[in-house]
Amino acid sequence: ISGVFVRVGSQVRPGQLLVTIDRSELEGERAEARAERAAAEAELSKTETVLQNLYLSAPDVLNEAYTKTENAVRTKADTLLSNVESDNPSLNFTTSNTAAETGARLGRIETRKELLAWRASLDALAPKASRAALEQVLEEARKRLVIIQRFLLAASDALETSPTASIAFKTNIFAARTDAAAA
Repeated sequence: ISGVFVRVGSQVRPGQLLVTIDRSELEGERAEARAERAAAEAELSKTETVLQNLYLSAPDVLNEAYTKTENAVRTKADTLLSNVESDNPSLNFTTSNTAAETGARLGRIETRKELLAWRASLDALAPKASRAALEQVLEEARKRLVIIQRFLLAASDALETSPTASIAFKTNIFAARTDAAAA
């Protein structure tokens, strides 16, 4: 309170000024709150810009991930198998791990289908796709990568128990797994 204009028990009229309040402290807090709000709004704007840029780059990121993964499968992992584009691929080495052999063979069939579906979804993606469409394609890509990584793991497991697998096969599957993980 900065001023008192009446005494206790004095008669007062309606609208008469009784006291004044020192608002300097409140004004300082108000100014501080406004500054914090402005800083928060600036940070929000910056974050929204970053998010928008991420959505704009999503198609390129998705295409790069597809290219890395397809390359990992077709140029590295496929050296371990024959008839990779058929419904009956087979390993180019023997293994005592029949579960891993089956997993690799069936995984390669599934991988072929996933790569085709992934390519089709990327080709169908509009240049200025909505966030919802991008999020859907991103989620599908994540699921496809999991399936492809399972195939690569099964092929790696089959190699581990192979008496006939070459060092080149092991190097290729390691590189394929690394590339797919980086995608």
